[in-house]
Amino acid sequence: MSATNTLITVRLVGERTLVVRGEVDARTAPVLALGIEHLRAFTPAPMLPEVDLRGVTFLDAAGVSVIARELNSDEDGFTPPLMLRTSRNVRRVLDLCGVRAPERFASDTTCARAPFRTTPRRRHTR
Repeated sequence: MSATNTLITVRLVGERTLVVRGEVDARTAPVLALGIEHLRAFTPAPMLPEVDLRGVTFLDAAGVSVIARELNSDEDGFTPPLMLRTSRNVRRVLDLCGVRAPERFASDTTCARAPFRTTPRRRHTR
């Protein structure tokens, strides 16, 4: 599945992974929600559905809202829990917005290079 005329690409990879690339904003968040809905519907029972957000370059409140809603939607006991793979930047946005579910984040949270540093660089002196 791929959204046209938007800033996001959502595709199902295999039976349990949804890969999201691009910018998730108010216009594209419904595409993300629909992709997650399809992922949950087609993931075989013993497997956990996984959303790969490592290619997301922008995430606004609408995208955070979709992710938070999906992380909490399995409390009924019938919906399988959702696992996330994120870049450090997306994880930081989710943390700042109060979306904290460390058990839901897959262990591979590495990304290429963050555009900002959270710690100052050390100066090497000889």
